[in-house]
Amino acid sequence: IQYDLYFVPRNHILDQENAQDIMIDEIQRLKPNIRKTNISLKKKNYCFEDATVPIGESTYLNVQYDTTEGQFPHIGKDNATFSNLIGRTQSPLERLLLQHHIMGPCWLQCKNPIETQEYQKYTYCDYEYKVNCDDLGIYISQQKAPDMPTLKGMTIKVNTMTSSSEGTTIIALTALTHDFI
Repeated sequence: IQYDLYFVPRNHILDQENAQDIMIDEIQRLKPNIRKTNISLKKKNYCFEDATVPIGESTYLNVQYDTTEGQFPHIGKDNATFSNLIGRTQSPLERLLLQHHIMGPCWLQCKNPIETQEYQKYTYCDYEYKVNCDDLGIYISQQKAPDMPTLKGMTIKVNTMTSSSEGTTIIALTALTHDFI
């Protein structure tokens, strides 16, 4: 999975012939260790209310790099070549869902999973596997999908009381489990 960032160039930069190279130099100063990258100028439409991003179709510098290289650092508004950065806070999970058009509960078929060694685990799960996202298959048809596993859920209700001396205090906690959702 790759981060997919869009840098909003300042108006005076786009007028120059080597605008892309100038922006890449500044990006490499902010995050110097980006190795596996795809960089290109792309036209995109923008319709939100951020004043630093022009509304309508504009040219953006699209930078894609591997998520193993870490998130792009927070940038201020005083950059010489670009005024804003779109997509910096997108998580790898959100990118996976958008990239594979996963729009709700569905079955995923993971091909060629690799079991994670104990010292490489990210979670406390007993079993953890790595999967290449390019090999991810989605069951569209219910005829191919296996039976739905049973699911348990829990509803928790918390009652609190506010007092001037102690602040907010929990006075009751109720939990109800639901089998076979």
